[in-house]
Amino acid sequence: MLKVFVLFSLFSISALADVDENLRSQKAVVRYEFDETSGDTYVDSAAATFGAALNLARRAGTVLRGVDGTGDRFIQIDSPSVIRSVTAGSKIYNTCVKPGSTGLTIEAVIENSESVELRAGEFPTDALQPLRIVSYSRKFSNVNNVVNVNFALGQFYDMGNLYAGAVTTQGNGNLFSQPLQSNTSVFKKGTKQTLIFSVSRGGVARLFLTDKYGNLFLAQESANGFRGDASQFYNRWANDAYLNVANDFIADSEIATVLSRQDTFASCKSAACNDNPNRYWKGKLYRLAIYCDALSREQVFGGAFQIVKNDTFPITPVTVTPGLLKASTIYERLTGVKTPIFNPLLQQMEVLINANNTIGAARLITDPGTLGSTASPILTSAANSASSSFYRSIVKDFAGRMSNRDETINVPLNDFTATVIGAVRDKINAKLLLSENFYYQADPTKAAVPSDELNDILKSNNHYEALERGGFDLKNVLVRKKQILVTGDGTTFTENVTPAGLLTTRQWAAAHMIAGTNRRPVEYALRQFTCTTLENAADSTGPEDVIGRDIDRNPGGSMAKFTTSCRACHTVLDGFRPAFAYMTFANGYLKHSALVPTSTQNNLDEDNSPAMRIHPDAPKVSRKMNHNEDTFIKGKIVKDDVWVNNATSGTNRNQFGWTITSGVGVAQFGKALAESKSFPRCMAKRVFFSVCKREATPLEENLINQAATEFSSAERNYDLRYLFERIVASDICLGGN
Repeated sequence: MLKVFVLFSLFSISALADVDENLRSQKAVVRYEFDETSGDTYVDSAAATFGAALNLARRAGTVLRGVDGTGDRFIQIDSPSVIRSVTAGSKIYNTCVKPGSTGLTIEAVIENSESVELRAGEFPTDALQPLRIVSYSRKFSNVNNVVNVNFALGQFYDMGNLYAGAVTTQGNGNLFSQPLQSNTSVFKKGTKQTLIFSVSRGGVARLFLTDKYGNLFLAQESANGFRGDASQFYNRWANDAYLNVANDFIADSEIATVLSRQDTFASCKSAACNDNPNRYWKGKLYRLAIYCDALSREQVFGGAFQIVKNDTFPITPVTVTPGLLKASTIYERLTGVKTPIFNPLLQQMEVLINANNTIGAARLITDPGTLGSTASPILTSAANSASSSFYRSIVKDFAGRMSNRDETINVPLNDFTATVIGAVRDKINAKLLLSENFYYQADPTKAAVPSDELNDILKSNNHYEALERGGFDLKNVLVRKKQILVTGDGTTFTENVTPAGLLTTRQWAAAHMIAGTNRRPVEYALRQFTCTTLENAADSTGPEDVIGRDIDRNPGGSMAKFTTSCRACHTVLDGFRPAFAYMTFANGYLKHSALVPTSTQNNLDEDNSPAMRIHPDAPKVSRKMNHNEDTFIKGKIVKDDVWVNNATSGTNRNQFGWTITSGVGVAQFGKALAESKSFPRCMAKRVFFSVCKREATPLEENLINQAATEFSSAERNYDLRYLFERIVASDICLGGN
């Protein structure tokens, strides 16, 4: 057995890797925390031993101050701006060129606010020129081997957004001829990220970043990007450069002219763009620190393994056993992060695993309350931290994939995902997610985020995006509420008249009810909640009397094509879609014809009017339900929200296992999905993918079927939390890749 002896001091159960504050205080040559509450000057708080403070000042543009939900202050740049040091940054130059300097490190805590696709180019001389988060320069670029830019860190677009950093050294040419740049997957728009760009005198360059969970990792490393004689690392630097934030150096006399230029660099392939220094960056800046040393990995990761506040574990042996390793794997699968093998929660999980209660071990993460009131504060804190990660990471991603058309996890928190998170936490019967009157939002007394029901929840996603940006503990702040919808001319709201859980959330409507003919919410409801694609649900023997007038019965002159292809899909889609007859998504919100003004005008622009278009022969039915009605005049006109299930014959009978074959409205449609035999199997498959990090193979169907049966039993009552525990605890999942 491998024994690890541990003695360590701990400072937060959710503490993440970061530069140690003592190191920052000692080594940062300039440092800005932006904690002033007003004014256009940003104070350099670096140690006085490096020289007089090099304060920054806003010279142009709009810069706001703010504080996030965790109490961290920032400046927010929302327009082209000029922010630079009041004087030339001589103390940076003088400190860095000293023989004792080991290189350069730039530390920035930022939040990007937009893509730079349309504003980043490759001039002059085809050298990559990112937008400047920070630069130390006296002009736009190094031209004709005249050094104007000593270093820069910025945001660039190359088939996606990325970060790029460069430093002028003895061995490189133009500043960005040999940049270190991240890949596009690590760029997180709208997410608070730490960037640490480090280059040693020997030329080793590293870019550290935090992921969306706040975990710091090494994103990129190069041993050859900045070659040259180490003793002459800084010998090409300009000694009269200014430190600039959110743009490059722009002289006062040129500000008005430069900021008004509208060069679109992505399309400007001429010398006309060469002289434009306007590389403005937009976003929030929480911290900026410059070091004249290349911080090591150990210095960057700082307190990465510190996990408990103000306590020290005694020197005791930790024996690494199969049970402890299994506990570690379960922890990582349920939280999305690794934890030290000496985390006390793992030892408690090991006890249950050795007692053949692996599900109980997983439950310590999903429900820390099972520890009991006698658990030590350290153990309770460890469990609460793990549980927070479970909801913030694993459950959010599980729900996020179902919430959007691309089925990606790269979507902001929204009312759909928040509702699933709340339902998992509260052990709500998952069937109710598709038919009942509730959704989840943050309790405004626990989370200081925009919470106006009309403007921040119904007509935008502001509430949820702010909740995610602020890093609030979703497990603790979400509360259950009755669903609401916009009424009248868009200035009031009331309770939803036809609530149906996830199917009537703003996110579901925005993804699937915008434009179109409301066939998409049916297609994706089958896809997300029964794991059945439209192609697999199609039935060429189904009736055609439900199919709308917009579907040609003789496409391309081929009746056979309609019979074998078009009818197969549309008999299912058009049978179900009247469930959504009274709804559309326009003007940024979900409209219901019973609550907003209606109009029979064909030319009504719903995106600029509170009114909702309806069919003149079908009162209250969204006009789009009967679009292109001249295509086949004998087709069905949707006149109400009565629907029929035409996916009940042939292979569909066993595939779905329906218990409901017709109904009225979206709630009954959602209930039909939830009551089907395919719903629990689909949820089991989706949970398997979330925690086992792969699709289940055909040979693993027994696990899926068994988990689905237990999940839907009277004892478990469709408890999604149990489904996570059950599947992650299986040997198949723990032994998978």
